[in-house]
Amino acid sequence: MATQNLSERPFLTVKQVADTLSVNRNTVYAWISNGELEFILLPGGNAYRIPQSAFEQFIDKISRSVRSPDVPCSHSKGAQRGSRFFQKGQKVKRITQQDGSVSA
Repeated sequence: MATQNLSERPFLTVKQVADTLSVNRNTVYAWISNGELEFILLPGGNAYRIPQSAFEQFIDKISRSVRSPDVPCSHSKGAQRGSRFFQKGQKVKRITQQDGSVSA
């Protein structure tokens, strides 16, 4: 059997999703149990499959939630106290636009 691109497959395994996103399979199972990632359960009840369309929607959703490079994360070097990004006591307001862009 010839191997197919992930985008050509109608369903993905938990392992394929985990490998594609470089996460542990348990993370994928957590997304499934939290309702963040749609799935089907194969007969027998022990094998999950993720529809390609659901995977693509999930990717779109998580890619919109990625921080903009100009908004430092709490663990980034720019977020340290006294840096040019944040001063002690300064409050930061983050607004996410409908198109997924971020403005501070």
